[in-house]
Amino acid sequence: MIRFLFLLLLVAPTVQAQDTPVTTRTITLVEAVQIAQQQSTALRRAEIANLSREIAISDARNAYLPDVGASTSASQRYGRSFDQTTGQLNNETTESASVSASASYTIFDGGRRARVDQARVGLRAGQLGLERVEQDLVFQVATQFLNVISSREQVDVQQIALDQQLRLLDQVEGLIQGGVRPASEIYQQQAQVAQARLSVVNAQRTVQLAEANLIQLLQLDPFVDYRFAIPELPDLSDEALEIENYELRGLIETAYERRSDLEALEADIESAGLSESIARAGRLPRVSASASYGTSWTSASQQFIFNSAGLPLDVDGVPILGPGTGQTAARERTPFFDQLDQQRGGSIGISLSYSIFDANRTRNSVQRARVQAQTAQLNLEDQQQQIATQVRQSILDYRSAAAQVTFSRVQVEAAQQAFQAAEQRYAAGAGTLYDVQQAQTQLTNAQSNLVSAQYQFVFQEKLIDYYTGTIDVDRLSFD
Repeated sequence: MIRFLFLLLLVAPTVQAQDTPVTTRTITLVEAVQIAQQQSTALRRAEIANLSREIAISDARNAYLPDVGASTSASQRYGRSFDQTTGQLNNETTESASVSASASYTIFDGGRRARVDQARVGLRAGQLGLERVEQDLVFQVATQFLNVISSREQVDVQQIALDQQLRLLDQVEGLIQGGVRPASEIYQQQAQVAQARLSVVNAQRTVQLAEANLIQLLQLDPFVDYRFAIPELPDLSDEALEIENYELRGLIETAYERRSDLEALEADIESAGLSESIARAGRLPRVSASASYGTSWTSASQQFIFNSAGLPLDVDGVPILGPGTGQTAARERTPFFDQLDQQRGGSIGISLSYSIFDANRTRNSVQRARVQAQTAQLNLEDQQQQIATQVRQSILDYRSAAAQVTFSRVQVEAAQQAFQAAEQRYAAGAGTLYDVQQAQTQLTNAQSNLVSAQYQFVFQEKLIDYYTGTIDVDRLSFD
């Protein structure tokens, strides 16, 4: 019973995996680029950073708009108060309310409005950086696609070698049965067949790893079975092999014009210059204007009561004819709208401020901006040198790859002839099995080298486009 349960636990995951449907999807090179653009976190981070830069432009603009505000308040006060008319302390509750509006505007800030231009430059630098991120992504996809295709070609090479070894095994068996060759050679050839089978398995594993790397780069669903369609490749035969005569100076000039990361560094220099202008503004005065208007109401506000003749009345409603009568004037709460009219008022003003001494903060800010500008200039020069080196090396590697394709073809032809000659000598009894096996190994290596050289040549072409900034992020192809 325990053994049965143990076997059931081993089989259950396998059954569950078989019950899960596996979706197969074929992806072309263009689709892979589109998927990478949608899935790339680096691309999304760059896009989000540009959104922040757009907000920075809005903030810089809004800083020079009028600042308008309104406020209102209401309160209720409890306690004792002194009545100056009666000379008594009274317990009373007093309500009050107020409303006001104000506005301010900076007329001149010493040139700090350059912050708006600086924010625009920052956005332009971010957009240029985003373009280079897209080019990086497209180049990575192209490289991984070439690795997949090249690995598949290597599987074909190793499969051809296995077929040749199997054919040679049949030949050895026939010669042994005819008494021409010793029986020990069958074991030697079986070992070679086993090694050829292992080479096929290793080549297939390399394909799977290349596809896994491409799946990871594209951030695809790991539960889907993917097939990558082979794109159209250029004809690399001797007759069709076209080697571009790249001119170093022209490519470097193209790179200086097209590389977006270089333009981004130029924008950094411009931004640093604006930072110095902003810092210098600290030495100039600031002029601003302000205005306010408001009114208030309180329940403690009182007014005398008058009759129709304009005489004040006492608490009994008798007119007060003059001082010394001993009468106490009657009072009532001032009406709400009367108070609002009586208490209304406002102000308008203009102010000028100038810092006579700011503990050298402005001077240090200017110096920091200059250091920033110098650093940005050095970064630009370093990047120009790096780009020139990359372009120069890519041309040399391209020419070397083209020569490698030609040499590899010659090696394949020579290795094929050597293998055929070794087979013929072996069949005639004049050669050894070891000679045939060595010739076959050299042929397989030559064919493998030719595949590597061909795809290296295609890769070097795309590498030149990448280093010069001319790689097409929308219509990537290898033709």
